[in-house]
Formats: sequence, C-alpha cells, structure tokens
Amino acid sequence: MQRPGASRDMAAEKQKGRILLPLYKTEPPNWDYMQAVKYYFTTVRPHRASEFEAISDPPFHIQGDWCIGFTCKVICDRVVNLCKAEGRLLRPGEEPALGGLWASYWRYLYKHLAMVNNIVNGKVVVTKLAVAPLMDLMSFDLLNQGIFWQLHMNGLFAYIESIGGIKFILSMPRLPYRFASLMQ
Repeated sequence: MQRPGASRDMAAEKQKGRILLPLYKTEPPNWDYMQAVKYYFTTVRPHRASEFEAISDPPFHIQGDWCIGFTCKVICDRVVNLCKAEGRLLRPGEEPALGGLWASYWRYLYKHLAMVNNIVNGKVVVTKLAVAPLMDLMSFDLLNQGIFWQLHMNGLFAYIESIGGIKFILSMPRLPYRFASLMQ
C-alpha cells in the first residue's frame, strides 16, 4: 500500500532527476507460521494441557513442509473458534472482516495441495509421515465444513492401497505417540 501523496512526491522527484520508490508495508518471511506458533502457545496448548497429562510440542525449530500443514491447521482452528463464537457457520466471503484469514487459508491450502501432489506422484519417500498430509487435507475440509472431505478420504484410501495397503503402513516404525497425536 502506498503512502498518501506518494505519486505527487514521485513526480516532483522525477523532475529533479531522482526516482523515489514507493513505501510498502511488508511482512517478514514466515510471518504466518510465526503467528501460528504464537496462536498455538496462547490458545491451543493451554487447552490441551488441561486435557492431557503432558504434551510434547511440535518441533518448531525444524523448517520444512510440515510448517505448511501446521499453519493451515491453526488457521482452521481459528475459523472454527470464530464460528463457535458467532454461533453459526462462517463461509468464505460472508464476513468481510475475515477476508484476510480466508485468503491466508487458501494460500496455505494451495501449498499443501502441491505437497500432497508430490506425495501422490511418488516424488517423496514413503514414510508414515507421508500419509499425514493426505489426512490433513481431509481434516481441513471437515473443520471448515467443506464439501470435498469424502473425495479426500477416498484419495487417502487409494494412496494407501497403492503403497501396499494397511499392512505396509502398520509395518513402518511408529512415531512417538504424543507428537503423532498433536500432528493429527
């Protein structure tokens, strides 16, 4: 967003032989992820701490694809909590004040879909963690009352069958329970 009068200042400076660049407000890299971490510690973790004996926090220090899913999960949680506070389902575009939140959600969902496509196309080594983004895709749709959750569930089952089925999944090393439960 340009500051007021910027075009007038630029025209005056251009006549003097200098060009001023317009001022824009930018967010630091990974801003949404850092906001998701903050939301986790201020909203999600205290609630989970009262429900469970001990929790293992996700590895926030590790950068990678899991940050995309985590950010999307937090945005979904925020939307769900706003729906509960309003006492009604808030769909994209209904509430102008939520436009930025929905825009962030769609941006991260797009990144998450790219990650899922890499998994399905065999560009990722198959591990138990490789199945999690497919499950996340279904959960995002369920949380936001989307219409594609059944398609995502069918896609998950088809992918599991293509890599060897449930027997293959069960034969893989297990994740630590507490971390795995937070990631689902």
